[in-house]
Amino acid sequence: MWVIAGVLAVAVLVSGGAVRRFFIQRGELARWEMRLAAAEQRMLGLQARRERADTDEMFIETSARRELGLLAPDEIEFRFVARGSSAPHKGD
Repeated sequence: MWVIAGVLAVAVLVSGGAVRRFFIQRGELARWEMRLAAAEQRMLGLQARRERADTDEMFIETSARRELGLLAPDEIEFRFVARGSSAPHKGD
C-alpha cells in the first residue's frame, strides 16, 4: 500500500502541475455544464411561452396588460392608495 502511495506521490511531483490543472479544469467543466443546463431550461421555458403566444390570444392580452400596463380602448384604470401612504402616483 505504501508503495502505491509513493508511486502516486512521485507521479504528482513529476507531472509539473498537470494533475492540479486537471482537477481545476474538471471543476470548471462541471460549472460550465451546470450553466449550460440552466440555459437549456430557460430556453425550453421561453420556447413554450412563444408557442403559447402563437396560439393563445388571451395569453397575449394578459401579458400585454401585466408587462406593459396596456388597457383596452374602452377601459378605465383605477388606482387606490391607502390613507397615509406616501407612495408616488405613476403619472407624477
